[in-house]
Amino acid sequence: MQTAALILTGGDALRLRPLTCTKPAAMLPVCGVPLINYTLDLLLQHRFSQVFIAADRLSAVLTDHLEDSSADFIITDTPEGSAAAIANTAAETDADQLVVIFGNVLLDTDLTAALEVHRSASADISVLTREPVSSEDNILAVTDGDDITELIPCPARENCRSDTAVAGVFIISRETALAATESGSDLTEELIPAVIRRGGKVISISVPGYFRDVNTHEGYFSANADVLNGVYPRRPEHIVKMTADRPELDLVPPVYISDSADIAPGAEIGAGTVIGENVTVCRGAKLRGAVIMDGAFIGERVTAAGAAIGTGARLLSGAEVYEGAVIGDNAVIAEQAVVRSNVRIWNGRHIDAYSCAAQDIKYGFLAPMRIGEDGICGETGSIITPQVASAAGSSLASLGGRIAVGCKDNAASKALAMAVCAGVTSAGAEAWFFGECSSPALAYCTARSGLSAGCWVEAGVTAKLRLFSGDGLPLTRSEEKIIEGGLNRSEYRRAGFAHFGELRDTAAILRLYNSMLEELAPKKLTDIKAVLNTSGGTVQSVCDGILDRINKKEGDPIVFHIGSDGMGISAFTDETGYVFEEKLILIACMHRFSQGHDIALPNDFPKAADNIAEKLGRKVLRYSGCPSDKGDMAARRLAAETPFVHDGAALMLTVLDVLESRGITLPQAVRELPDLALSTRFVAIDKHPVKLLRSMFSQQQVSGDGVTINDKRGRVRIKPVRTEKGVMMQVESYSAETAAELCDFYQDMLVSKQRLLGRNEDQTNH
Repeated sequence: MQTAALILTGGDALRLRPLTCTKPAAMLPVCGVPLINYTLDLLLQHRFSQVFIAADRLSAVLTDHLEDSSADFIITDTPEGSAAAIANTAAETDADQLVVIFGNVLLDTDLTAALEVHRSASADISVLTREPVSSEDNILAVTDGDDITELIPCPARENCRSDTAVAGVFIISRETALAATESGSDLTEELIPAVIRRGGKVISISVPGYFRDVNTHEGYFSANADVLNGVYPRRPEHIVKMTADRPELDLVPPVYISDSADIAPGAEIGAGTVIGENVTVCRGAKLRGAVIMDGAFIGERVTAAGAAIGTGARLLSGAEVYEGAVIGDNAVIAEQAVVRSNVRIWNGRHIDAYSCAAQDIKYGFLAPMRIGEDGICGETGSIITPQVASAAGSSLASLGGRIAVGCKDNAASKALAMAVCAGVTSAGAEAWFFGECSSPALAYCTARSGLSAGCWVEAGVTAKLRLFSGDGLPLTRSEEKIIEGGLNRSEYRRAGFAHFGELRDTAAILRLYNSMLEELAPKKLTDIKAVLNTSGGTVQSVCDGILDRINKKEGDPIVFHIGSDGMGISAFTDETGYVFEEKLILIACMHRFSQGHDIALPNDFPKAADNIAEKLGRKVLRYSGCPSDKGDMAARRLAAETPFVHDGAALMLTVLDVLESRGITLPQAVRELPDLALSTRFVAIDKHPVKLLRSMFSQQQVSGDGVTINDKRGRVRIKPVRTEKGVMMQVESYSAETAAELCDFYQDMLVSKQRLLGRNEDQTNH
């Protein structure tokens, strides 16, 4: 009697991705052999005269692999469901019964005996069943004797209705198969339930044998282990051969290593490891229970434990990939990068050196988290996630026992701020939550309250976690390294449950900041009317109360614009046009100098401040935005006395106080300043911006905070950005035209030198 079989290989196998992004589950290699080959061997053993394979979107992968086999293909351009494949196959064969097998099942059972039971029972459909392996088994059968009364496609873990699992093999009578599409598109969810409802005979056949669903990564790892360890009863001949001792290698059997694999001496191959065709394993690599697919590259000192490494993937020197992790085809895990347990890296993704993948990377690339000029920045929800915010909080706790946390006035910012608080408290420190406030307000309260460090969160399309030291100024480089170590390598403190820190609601302390602003403001504005425009709700509400009190209802208006974070400011009048932040700070500084005070300013603030100070018998102390040592501690301490340098609201009120106390207008104050024009520009540098700057400029021009060039046309400062993607150039001159010309001149110099260095490197490499 003619027998026919149908292997169903369609479907997206979403739970097996990224391994199944470019190949069907049936083509996943199990100890070097595609899963479908095990099924074909079983069918050949039981003398099936016809074998059909149903495939859809990835059919070319199957047809190319099986072009020399005797199998026939039922291929559809779009997935039509298993019922359509069954009906189409039945129309192609004269067999009385059709054995249907899921393509993602590794099995060994007596199919001939099962066919005899089906025929003797005159069943419409027979379902091979087994005992459930775990609560995650997809389909359970409810039985009454041998009859199946119901299928449960997604059983609950607490299910007690059935302890019979569907094994992924079905025997269907010809008549039922031909009419399969009349009941729906899916075999188990529509066809079998429809046959049961109309009184057809659907029986359970419990036959001994081996069944393993390969529909999850756990199932895939288990299938490889079962074949290696002999749990799968028909252990292939190539496994027996390759598990024999290989004295030139440091290995612990059982393992599978293809003949074409290149394993360097000194590599350690642990039990359960599977290495495919044309794989390279370098010296010092440690593979333990890992599945390495064809063409993968495993660099020196790489660790891969219980992970799956896709076709053509590359793990570069020192990379670490841990249990349950899956690296997609052609993905790159760069030097010293870490992929944590159960993380999936999609095909072609790139994990940068020294970074840590703690969650799935499906889109874009993962670079190590760096603290830039604006703090920790990235797209909300994909780069800056609650997990990242929590890790930042735990890392901040390493700087001290009390951490200030505040946020912008929206739901996303508050959610991420609470995640920061959770990280702080889980590391055993206190989180002082100031709630909705501006960044300068939080920095001021951090310094005045004697806290260890602070984090202000702003989340829109892009999220920013702005960090500062206990003095309210940007972190030192040593502090940044601690935070980056926590973000990239999980080097942060963890407290036991009894030692978690407290979450304190400290919003009331913001009154200190409000009081400071009140003290800076003039008692009354005589001939000036100040108007504030800002998208920062907390900035607006704090300043409106002060301006309403001091404003004269009539007067020449000065319109101030302050950034939504409270930083960055400009002023506008009809006579002056826009007056930008640097000139407003100079107005405030000039007044402080005339009162006998020195001022602390950042290194990148215009040199004009020093010239003004010298004329008035005072001096300017400079501090770095990210100091490498304590050489500028005196300047940082002095900076606490001049909050207007970093605070838009404080600068606005200080300038208003200067104008009112001196009885002058903003245009008059601007005319007192020296001629000053500023131009800033970012210049992209492919690599090694520090090396480039050191090669171009003299020892006297290079400092720990960039390069300073005293050109006769003006002062040029060039500083590498912290992301190392380029340099920021700031030019200070006597006219806007000259400043722009200087920018063009030095940008051309940088680009030309970069090209020359690139050519030299290429010649050296060749």
